[in-house]
Amino acid sequence: MTPSTLNAARCAALFIALAGGVCSPAVADPVPAAATTPSGKLTASFSDFAGSPENSASLVNGLRTGAPITLTDPAVAGGPPPNSTTFTSPAKPMGYGNVRIALSLAQAQLASEGITNPTAAELQGALIGRTYVGPEGTTTTDGVLQMRASGMGWGKIANTMGYKLGPVVSGKQTLVATNRSDNSVTTVAAHGSPAGSAKGVATASGVRRMGARESLPGQVARRA
Repeated sequence: MTPSTLNAARCAALFIALAGGVCSPAVADPVPAAATTPSGKLTASFSDFAGSPENSASLVNGLRTGAPITLTDPAVAGGPPPNSTTFTSPAKPMGYGNVRIALSLAQAQLASEGITNPTAAELQGALIGRTYVGPEGTTTTDGVLQMRASGMGWGKIANTMGYKLGPVVSGKQTLVATNRSDNSVTTVAAHGSPAGSAKGVATASGVRRMGARESLPGQVARRA
């Protein structure tokens, strides 16, 4: 084979290789593995409610494994460092289904109080309880996880809040809450945002009018 023939063969081979690369079918980018796992799906489902993907991931991991849960409020540009809180679930480690139920009930409890974007402290209180001082003295309410740790079933916990478990977990429960500051009634779809407001007493979900620091009917509450 002469040098000119060899060069021609090389050029032809190079052209075929380049053409094959250009014409080969495009391959879609793979979906991140984390987004397809049960943990990843739960984290994505509750990221808005928890305030951030990091908060949601900490909640899911902590409820699944019993590890400490750290929640941090969103940072405000030019503001002070965001508040952060760390706690451990009083309940036993849960399966993914139970994690979804626990977070759905906490979300429903807060939404029934007119809180759809809870702070880290408010979310902690909904889960493990809280103590506050009101006109009638010091009141302590049990959180969703405290009630679970005491041996209560999910259905009974939902009932103490005035709901049915199925609609809450499926996102079909409509919550009616009384705003603490002006006694207005706010209608909130589960896993959603406020749909409207009006003056009056909330009755659709068993929530009565709340004053500045009153607890929900049926919610476990203790006054000192």
